[in-house]
Amino acid sequence: MESYWQRLNRSHAEFRGEAVLRGVLLCGALLPGLVSCAPEVNRAPVLETATVANGTEIEVPTLGIDVAVTASDPDGDDMQFRWAVDGVGVRGEDETNVSSTTSTYAVYGANLDGTTLTCTITDGTDDIVIAWPLVYVGD
Repeated sequence: MESYWQRLNRSHAEFRGEAVLRGVLLCGALLPGLVSCAPEVNRAPVLETATVANGTEIEVPTLGIDVAVTASDPDGDDMQFRWAVDGVGVRGEDETNVSSTTSTYAVYGANLDGTTLTCTITDGTDDIVIAWPLVYVGD
């Protein structure tokens, strides 16, 4: 004679087998209609274009130069662009272009000679950083 636990295990195995065949087993739990148990993975933003290629020296004339970057997020997340010179932020948090895909920063001034301009693009989880050494060239 079959015990209560044997009947329960047999019923569960039969039900689980049917559920697996129908593609509704999600990470060990039976959830009708779901077929995947892979956790969502966030992907980092992707640099699409930049006025100056990453790592390329930027020559800064007296009147300055605009540096622009365009990025996309493969997950469709909102992005922020944070600009800094030698690690010091040059824009407040309210100027980071949330939900935008392009950001521009005006670089000017002899005091920037020998520094590094960076733009950090973040989706709140992952970041990419683009950096340019700055050289003041004057007129």
